[in-house]
Amino acid sequence: MKNGILMLDHALDAEQRGVGRREAILEAARARVRPILMTTFATLAALLPLVAGLGAGGELHRPLATAVVGGLLFSTGATLFLVPLLAAQKRHSTGGAGEPPAAQQP
Repeated sequence: MKNGILMLDHALDAEQRGVGRREAILEAARARVRPILMTTFATLAALLPLVAGLGAGGELHRPLATAVVGGLLFSTGATLFLVPLLAAQKRHSTGGAGEPPAAQQP
């Protein structure tokens, strides 16, 4: 969740500097992909012994570790692919940086 927020914040900063929407989202994705993958791989490496069921009580921890790994893989994929896609769609449909169009006064 935090990675997606940081990515969108980076994209908004780029847009405020005058970069186009699509370029801002791509720039943010390029800037954030390495830290996101580094933290994901570090967490996966820490969970591998639990997923393999190694150590005392390994059979007890294995289902939880498997669920955590699945959630981590899903959230990483969503952060890297789904969040930028949805951000671009929302900005395109609202015509701005994620804000709804201002209501017109009569």
